[in-house]
Amino acid sequence: MTAAFDLSARTRHVEIDGHAWSYVEQQGSGPLLFLAPGAVGTGEMFYKLLPLLGGLRVVAVTYPGLSDPRALASGFAKLMDHLAAPSASLLGSSYGGFWAQYFGHAYPQRLKKLVIGNSFIDSTPLHAHPLFDPAQITAATPDELQQGWRAFVAKAPASELREIQLAMLEGRQTAEDLKERLIGVVTAPPAPMVEMPRADIMVLDCEDDGIITPAMRDALRQRYQGAEICTLPLGGHYPHILNSSVLAEKITAFIGR
Repeated sequence: MTAAFDLSARTRHVEIDGHAWSYVEQQGSGPLLFLAPGAVGTGEMFYKLLPLLGGLRVVAVTYPGLSDPRALASGFAKLMDHLAAPSASLLGSSYGGFWAQYFGHAYPQRLKKLVIGNSFIDSTPLHAHPLFDPAQITAATPDELQQGWRAFVAKAPASELREIQLAMLEGRQTAEDLKERLIGVVTAPPAPMVEMPRADIMVLDCEDDGIITPAMRDALRQRYQGAEICTLPLGGHYPHILNSSVLAEKITAFIGR
C-alpha cells in the first residue's frame, strides 16, 4: 500500500548547476506559490497541505543538499526560470525559510509574497540542542548522522509525523543531502534582510515549536516589523502536517490578498 505522502508518481526532476532539484506541481487558477521544506525531508512533507491549497497553483520543491544558502537561492531562481515563472510567492519552512531570506535578499523583484515559517535568522541558539551540535554534524559521516536522527525520531510516540520523518530518514532523502543541509543550518552566516514591502511578508510560527526557541521567534518578528505575524497555538515545528487545515486558511488568505 502506497503511503499517503508518497508523491513520487507526480514528481518531476531537473538538474541545475550540476545539482538535482525536483518538484511536485499542483495546477490551480490562483497565484503561484512555491513550498520549500526544512532540513529533514523532501517536498512530500507538504502532502497534507497541497490538497488544501486547491485555489492556488502550488509547487512543492525538493532542493539539493547544499550548505551554502546563496547557492540554493541561485538554484531556486533557475528553477523558477525552468518553470517559466518570472515571479511567485514562496513559503519556506525552517531551513527552507532561512535560505528563502537569502533568495529574497538577492531577488526581491521575483517575490510576490514571502512566508518565513518556523524559521530563524541566526541558528546559534540551536547549537545547544544535541541534534544541532556543529562539531558533531561536521565530524559525522552522512550515514552516522542519518542514523542518529533516525534513532532520535524513533523514540517518539507513533504518529503521522513520526511515520513521514522515519520514511525520509530511511531513504526518501539521502544521507548526503541531510548532512549538507544540516551543515548549512549550523554554519551559514545569519540571513540577510529581505527588502520588500512588509505587507508582503508573513512571519509564521507556532507556540509549541520545540525546535525554534522563543528568542529566535522574537528576533525574526523584530527584524520584519510591520509584516503579518501569524502565530498558531498548535503545529509544533511542522504545522503543514500537524495543523494543516488552519495553516491552509492562513496561507490562502495571505497569498490571495
